[in-house]
Amino acid sequence: MKFKSKNLREIAAMVAGDHEWFHYRSSFFITEFFEECGLDRKHDGTSRVPWIAAQLADLLDEPSAANKLPDSFARVLRTALDRAESQDGDEDRSKALEALNGPLKK
Repeated sequence: MKFKSKNLREIAAMVAGDHEWFHYRSSFFITEFFEECGLDRKHDGTSRVPWIAAQLADLLDEPSAANKLPDSFARVLRTALDRAESQDGDEDRSKALEALNGPLKK
């Protein structure tokens, strides 16, 4: 499955926390995030958003059923939307979900 680069960068920015409804993640916490997703991905210290976007593109290349996201990519989305990640004003993660749905709909 392929996504436009722009859409992957938007999702990556959310995972990195460069969006108001998502926690900021430094290099260590990016690695920890991927570990929480059950993925062996260690951030190499390069620019956060491009690195995450490349990881997401790699995950999208994994096999999956027709019209279905690969499981590892779906785990990243679920983890990013976990209620434990809530921000003030978005305790139910509805605003984070709305933000994430933007690039997913495209």
